[in-house]
Amino acid sequence: MNSRAVLATLLVGGLALAGCANDPIENTSARWPAETAGGIVGAGEAEFTATDSVNQVFVVDAPADLELQLIDADGSVIDKATTDEQGSLIFREVDAGEGLRVITTGDSPRSSAPIDVVDADSSLPDQSFYDDQKLVEGFQYITTRDGTTLSAAVYLPPGDGPFPTVVEYSG
Repeated sequence: MNSRAVLATLLVGGLALAGCANDPIENTSARWPAETAGGIVGAGEAEFTATDSVNQVFVVDAPADLELQLIDADGSVIDKATTDEQGSLIFREVDAGEGLRVITTGDSPRSSAPIDVVDADSSLPDQSFYDDQKLVEGFQYITTRDGTTLSAAVYLPPGDGPFPTVVEYSG
């Protein structure tokens, strides 16, 4: 293995990306120039929506067959993929991190706003979040940990509990 540092420049979507690696064969990550602080000089705002999740990044409303890259706050390329025929894409198994962006690689570069990906352990709310929600018999709303509100109809069998929980989900 060659231990000398190698500096390479890669042109992606009209932007110069600089990468430094000890071995160009084993380390092919590209990096945005440091002076851009992870941003994209001259890039326009993305025409798609990138949303963070637990170890995932979702892209919707993009053109079909659009090549996209997921980059970290330092500009390192984490992953790249192409949107489906609906203009959607999911980057899976993404390590937790702040300031990630989804960028296009075409002639007119576009960048999403920075997003923060969390892991499962850090995504859990305090126990009080669950303790403060009391389920009663009848129709009600339940707030999930991501803020989504679900409607629920609770039916209890006769007698004193505790009862097994049966959840029927539709939609």
